Amino acid sequence: MKKRIFLFCCQLTAMGYLMAQTDVPSVGQGFQLNKMSLQLQGGTNGFGAGIRYQVLEKLAVRLNGTYFKHQMDNPLKGRDINIAALGDFKDDIQYVNGSVSQVGLLGEYSVLSMLRIVAGGAVINNTEVNGFLKPTKGMDFGNLTISPEQIGTLAANVSFNGFAPYIGLGIGKSTPNKRFGVNVDLGSYYMSAAKVQIDATKLLAPNKNQESLLENNLSTFRWMPTLQVNLNFKLGN
Repeated sequence: MKKRIFLFCCQLTAMGYLMAQTDVPSVGQGFQLNKMSLQLQGGTNGFGAGIRYQVLEKLAVRLNGTYFKHQMDNPLKGRDINIAALGDFKDDIQYVNGSVSQVGLLGEYSVLSMLRIVAGGAVINNTEVNGFLKPTKGMDFGNLTISPEQIGTLAANVSFNGFAPYIGLGIGKSTPNKRFGVNVDLGSYYMSAAKVQIDATKLLAPNKNQESLLENNLSTFRWMPTLQVNLNFKLGN
């Protein structure tokens, strides 16, 4: 009898152990390192980095940022371009520079193994175009000659800062199966309306009154198309 009771107890113990192994959830049902990847990116919005996490099998989220800046000195000098508003002053544009900066949170839903819908938004900052005009020659009106110093200078700034929704498509897997992967994003931001600021002196000073007119002319330029290549490095195994 004692042997039977002993065997019965052993069986209960073994069954309890097996049930415990089955019922206890495996570690990593929540946050899993192998679902996260670091991202280096480059494209029309400049260069940057981000981090992506695969929330579900078909759903991922990512936080990223990019920055780009470029300047052109004497951009129209010697070029056969007719800009009526500038007249003979087009060669006197000293520089034009532009910059794009954004930090965004995006969601990705895989509709196919290699095709994703990407949507979200970004805070657009330091996204602007600046130009500076300083005449190098005077103007003659019969017996009257006006020097470059009397004409003055003009600086203009056009900015598109603020929150911008984003919609686009992604080609390639969201999180790479192996350690390294490449995918592409093609989409567009819908930016805030342009703000124009003109600072002009002397004879060019009345051009400041054109700020509202230029803002109205730029009111339809709200979409900023983007093409971005992403290099992804998966963390964990």
